[in-house]
Amino acid sequence: MLYGYARVSSETPSYEGQVEALRAAGVGQVVSEKSSGKSADGRKRLQALLAKVQDGDVIVVTKLDRFARNTRELLNMLHDLGGRGVGFKSLGDPIDTTTPQGKLVTTVFAALAEFEGEVVSVAAPDWRAPRPSA
Repeated sequence: MLYGYARVSSETPSYEGQVEALRAAGVGQVVSEKSSGKSADGRKRLQALLAKVQDGDVIVVTKLDRFARNTRELLNMLHDLGGRGVGFKSLGDPIDTTTPQGKLVTTVFAALAEFEGEVVSVAAPDWRAPRPSA
């Protein structure tokens, strides 16, 4: 079974775009929630999905940062899923957790997603601040 997971932060109005992309990819059931991405522990619907999936299932997301916000969290969750025979796919990233090359690419993309999140959180206040006049 293909399960989709869509998440937006509390500031983002809608996850409908993610849900549409997941449906277009053939996902049968989509779990969605509006929650901070700081930790998977606080995302109750994600935790329920992780507990529900079983051997042969695949979890699909639109981007890695919808699933996990840092490399360690992502790798821990993927390790747990892989040990239970559950696959993982990200539509926006070339992720294939079933090969050594795919595992390497997953690690690199997880690090890039974490870096992007940190850059955005640090830079976001700066672009809103008024610029000094010359």
